[in-house]
Amino acid sequence: MEDINKYLNDDASEEERAAVDRLSEGFTALRIKGKVKAAAAARARAKRRRRNNAIGLVFLLLTFFFAVWLWFPRKETVSSPLTTEDVFEQENTLPSAPKPVEEEPVIDIEEEVLPTEIPQEEAPAAPPVREIPIARAELPPPPYGAPDTYLRGQSEQKEGKELLDQLWYTGYPLTGLKPTEEYLAVDELLRERTFTTAYVRLQRLDRQLAPNDTLRYLQAYTLLEMGQGPEALTLLDQLETPPVEWLPQVEWYRGLASLLAGEEAKALAIFEKIAKKINDPYKLQAKKALNLYQ
Repeated sequence: MEDINKYLNDDASEEERAAVDRLSEGFTALRIKGKVKAAAAARARAKRRRRNNAIGLVFLLLTFFFAVWLWFPRKETVSSPLTTEDVFEQENTLPSAPKPVEEEPVIDIEEEVLPTEIPQEEAPAAPPVREIPIARAELPPPPYGAPDTYLRGQSEQKEGKELLDQLWYTGYPLTGLKPTEEYLAVDELLRERTFTTAYVRLQRLDRQLAPNDTLRYLQAYTLLEMGQGPEALTLLDQLETPPVEWLPQVEWYRGLASLLAGEEAKALAIFEKIAKKINDPYKLQAKKALNLYQ
């Protein structure tokens, strides 16, 4: 460097010196650019540090507030039951009524026991109802008595009539049966319980109309109310396709007709079958019949 400077000072031409000056200016410019870049990098690093510091501070504040928010509600729930005042209040609010209740019987025990024992002695004063058979107690008596049974012997006829009078749960109009125009006159007669005239009209219709279940059922019911058990039972057994609504009443009438015909075993079998059904409308009547005849 000393030789170059000596050469420039002593032997170099103007052009060489100018070139050297330009080179030195370029080097200085490069040094300045390097310093500027270094300063810019330092500023960027400082900004990043400040930004990171700010983010970290915000995060710390958020975690602090969140911890405080979680901590204080727990602290309140734990601290409140530990006060002695609350313990005394809970003891005072406990039901203290049972303690004085135990002491109340001391006041005139004899005067209070007497009225409580009297209704207990009066309550079981209904045993006579249990002496009556259950079927009889649950059912009202039939509205009409049974017809004559036509059994042989006065004593047998009387006993049979008395039993049938307790079972004669019959009625008109028949369940599920809706008479058409041909049967209107018969319908009025049966409602008036004039069975003989009604049967005569049914015999005329039997000659005019084709055999059908409506005609057979009306004839069977009329004969049953007239005391003609075997004939009524024959017509009831001849029903071909009776509607479902008829079936419980038809079965009950078959049992009554069997009793009128003197076929007690057949009647009891019918009544047992009815009594075993759950929703049969003649279930109670069948049980009553079994109690009377067994």
